[in-house]
Amino acid sequence: MFLSLKNNNSELNRNFFNGEKNFYLCIAAILFFFVITQEFPNIEQIYNSGFSDSISYLEIAKCATLTNCQEIQFAEGVTSFHIQRWFPNVLAGFISTNFAISIEKSYVFLQFISLFIVVISTINSNFKNSTKLILLIFVLFFPYTFRYYFFAYTSLADSLFFSACYLVCIGVVNKKTWMLLAGLILGALARQTIIMLMPILVFAFAYKFISFRILLTSILLIISGYLLNLYLSSFLFNIPSFSFLKIATGVFQEASTEEWSFFLSRIILFVILLLPIFIFQFSTRSKYIFLVTVALISLQPILGGAVYVGGGNVSRLMAFSISFIPFLFIDRVKIFDSQIVLISFILALNSLHHIYSINNSKSAYLFLLFFSCSLLILYFVLNYGIKRLSSL
Repeated sequence: MFLSLKNNNSELNRNFFNGEKNFYLCIAAILFFFVITQEFPNIEQIYNSGFSDSISYLEIAKCATLTNCQEIQFAEGVTSFHIQRWFPNVLAGFISTNFAISIEKSYVFLQFISLFIVVISTINSNFKNSTKLILLIFVLFFPYTFRYYFFAYTSLADSLFFSACYLVCIGVVNKKTWMLLAGLILGALARQTIIMLMPILVFAFAYKFISFRILLTSILLIISGYLLNLYLSSFLFNIPSFSFLKIATGVFQEASTEEWSFFLSRIILFVILLLPIFIFQFSTRSKYIFLVTVALISLQPILGGAVYVGGGNVSRLMAFSISFIPFLFIDRVKIFDSQIVLISFILALNSLHHIYSINNSKSAYLFLLFFSCSLLILYFVLNYGIKRLSSL
């Protein structure tokens, strides 16, 4: 049976995707499907879809030569914490200005660079080819990662931060120090959220994945990068003070029942979209490390609450934790080809978001989610429920 783990040719069933030729053909197919089903809107469509952050990022991009940047803070819609993500947007503006291309094309080009970082780091990791495919499929087809980044392509800071976290995770799991440090530098340039990686690295040290020297170096790099970014933001843009405490305690602010319902529903949706990865039998240790990491990354948007973060943002901010999927493969995982085919199909359906992909029907997307969830439930019943019953 297709959905069953039991297979008389189990060894052969686990080897097809590990073949070098098949592996690269699959990567090409994954990227091809992603691109042809991705929605690439213009700036006006991004605005109309409710992505108001684009106003801030496009204004910051005008400061391509780092001159007259202090006027940016007075532009309509620009906030201080957006200005702290100045580097990716100034870079987009610099490329647009110096290579005579539109700012839209500049952002999309850099989004492909961000995607390229994830693909290349995955290929060069120490995982088996089958594991690499699973990582790429989940990272690319999760609707609130690169689907979102390529739609709201001005959110380059989010994309680069995600790729940076992915580099950090691969570096930790595969003990590639250069990749870990490169990820931290890129993350510090992308978003001030880099500070959230400190407890994750302490956690990795506690499990002896990194040495104390690397932990200390990483923490010093994060703190110095964070403070340097604050200084340069203030120096270049003369930004007003910003209260992190106000955001971190937003969950205690009064909100309407409708706002809270929408906020909580998006958190539940994130959990549902995360479930397909658990068709594989991970070790207790790897699941614990990954879920703690997800909780740590999700803490900031959840604490922001329905008022300051809102239901429209909580899913995409929690999705930064998807970059730490490699933690699940710390220990040996038995992977069957049938599982790869199944998770590819489920995630491909889940990725066809009614805003971010070429599918523009919300009802159709809800049907696809229902169908993929039904497949997932059927898989778990066939492979775990029946097994439990037969053991009684």
